[in-house]
Amino acid sequence: GPLNTARSLAAPLIVVGGDTLRIATVRRLTDRSAHLVMTGPAGREAYLQGSTEFEPWINLTRVVFAGSCKEYTDLGARALDYRYYRLVLPMRLREWSALPNDRVRLAVDGAEGTECLVRVSEDLVSWADLGTAVIVGGRLELLDLGAATRPSRFYQAVLQP
Repeated sequence: GPLNTARSLAAPLIVVGGDTLRIATVRRLTDRSAHLVMTGPAGREAYLQGSTEFEPWINLTRVVFAGSCKEYTDLGARALDYRYYRLVLPMRLREWSALPNDRVRLAVDGAEGTECLVRVSEDLVSWADLGTAVIVGGRLELLDLGAATRPSRFYQAVLQP
């Protein structure tokens, strides 16, 4: 049967540019919530995600390390027999470039295997989906073939659940 515990993934390490982010400890509290201690370099940002079946993963909180340690209590774990946790790096729309024939190339940086939805807007109010893809090798590149017919375009990268 299911374990009455909270736990992190077997290898909860993320290494980026020599910096290591990790879930150091996960323990069940007497009220059945889960208390997590995460470590990482000051200023680094990540998202703590939770799942009971490894799919889907839900964002529990945004983590910004002020020092080398960050704590979080997952009150939602009270209603669960178990929950898995992982840290995911945020996606960043890192660069764009104009190409011949009025096309635009976009580059999104993020964690390996992260599913990303890139959206486009002309007014920052109404957004349309440009495309969805999985980040491979830490980067995702997309072409916007519709950029030629628009006077201005704004882009955003959205983490998919």
